[in-house]
Amino acid sequence: MRKNPGVTLLELIISLCIFSMIFLGFASIQSFSRYSFLAAKRRAVVQNEVTVVLEHLTKSITGTNYSGGAIGNTMNFPIHLTTIDTLNGIAIWIDTGNGLDNTHTPDGKLETDGPYPDGQVEYVYDPGTHQILFYSGATPEYITTGHIVADKDHLKDGPDTHFYFNENINYLDVKITGRWDPSNLVVSKDNPEVVMYSRIKMPGVSSN
Repeated sequence: MRKNPGVTLLELIISLCIFSMIFLGFASIQSFSRYSFLAAKRRAVVQNEVTVVLEHLTKSITGTNYSGGAIGNTMNFPIHLTTIDTLNGIAIWIDTGNGLDNTHTPDGKLETDGPYPDGQVEYVYDPGTHQILFYSGATPEYITTGHIVADKDHLKDGPDTHFYFNENINYLDVKITGRWDPSNLVVSKDNPEVVMYSRIKMPGVSSN
């Protein structure tokens, strides 16, 4: 008489172990993929915020934003440190006439009257909200969303300005540091950091 084939307890245990290993492998791959996607997304957000600051500042200085750009010379340098409501940053004299009024050339002196008087814009850093504010009037415009870091190591011209400039030359060196959680000093995949440098030329400023 022939016995019916069956599954022994040992075979069942081995099968369950193999199935569990396969399941755990798929779960690990899925978890790693989600973690990598989240880390990449956070880094992209921080990088975009830092880029926005540099692009906004570049447009104001070079004259591709809403004005003719920074105006002056080494005797009337357009950039200086400023403090607005205890927040530190820089102020930039700009040609608000956008080239329509050329009375400031060729000596580069600032014009305070006439149909197109030169104006001033400011960029200040708020360490409380980790944002950079832009002033073109009395009301500030927040150009970031809260990922900018006050990096003390590179602040050469005052606290929390993020900007370095030399009045003997016609450019502005900028270093902006962004971090997903600015209050957390530990940089990791969960808390990515992005550092960008830029040297912004000022075509409307004479270095003579």
